[in-house]
Formats: sequence, C-alpha cells, structure tokens
Amino acid sequence: MLSAWPAWDVKLFQATQAALARDWTNPLFRVFSESVGEIALVFVCLAVAWWLRGREPKAWAGVLAVSLLASGAVTQIGKRLIRRERPAAVLGKENVSMPYQKASRFSFPSGHSTSAMGLAVLVALRTRRFAPWALMFGFLTCLSRIVLGLHFPLDVLAGGAIGALTSLFCWVFAVKKGWLSS
Repeated sequence: MLSAWPAWDVKLFQATQAALARDWTNPLFRVFSESVGEIALVFVCLAVAWWLRGREPKAWAGVLAVSLLASGAVTQIGKRLIRRERPAAVLGKENVSMPYQKASRFSFPSGHSTSAMGLAVLVALRTRRFAPWALMFGFLTCLSRIVLGLHFPLDVLAGGAIGALTSLFCWVFAVKKGWLSS
C-alpha cells in the first residue's frame, strides 16, 4: 500500500515530525487539532454563526452549514473509498511520534483539515480584516495533524483543499443567487 503513495509524502511527514514533535509543542498542536474535532466543531460553528449574525445572518449560517456538511461528506466518502492507513500503521508505531492515541483507521483525506480550512475560508471571506488570523488557524490545525502523527502531508493537503474549495463554492453560489453580498 505504501508504494502507491509518493515517497516525498513520507519523507515530509518524517521531517515535520523530527522538527516539530516535542513534549512542549505537542500540547499546543493538540489545542489546534481538537478545536475542530467532532464535538468542538459544533461549538466553533455556533460561535462563528453568532459572530456572522450581523450581516445576512441566515444566509451566512446556511453557507456555513452546507459547506461543512458537504465537505465532511466528501471527506468521509473519500476515506472509505481510498482506505489509506494512518502513519503509525504504515511506518510502525515505533517510528511515529503519536502522543495522543485517538484516531480512526483511515487517514486520506484529513477530516480535521477539511473542517479547519473550510471554516477559515468562510471567516476570511466574511471579514477580510480577520483573514490572516483565520487562515493561520487553518494552517496550524492542518500542521498539527502531521506533528501529532495522525496524517501524512498529502492527507492534510487534500482535506484542506476539499474544505477550502467547498466553502468557496458555497460562498460563490450564495453570492450569485443574491443571498450574500460579495
């Protein structure tokens, strides 16, 4: 199975872990990683929906919900069709720094990266002033999935792309329909 994936993906995973997986960094990366976990994502979405309420609230809430549900569905279908094993299963648990042992079996694409980048893109589109912060949150969440040993870089890139593109598509659709102003 490993031969079906590019060698640079594994090398980049190992280099990222060697550079960033430390006792003092892991708790920081865990905060980003868990901020878009299943339960946390509900609270994050409620907070974002409340924050978006001032301008076209129903449309923004709808775009947020449809975007995250659609991208989440694509990600879960992808995991079941592609069935890529997680780094510890591919490289051996002894070769992966995985301080928190909570993960489903398949890793491609990354669901956390999908949610993080989808949410980041919507916040960036809503308020350009917060765009750098939102995108940094998305990037750090994606990076956390590699540092914590849960995903290879391609898993994270694919998940982030799915989330970002789905959010962008939903936003463009809502603007074209006149539900949101650009």
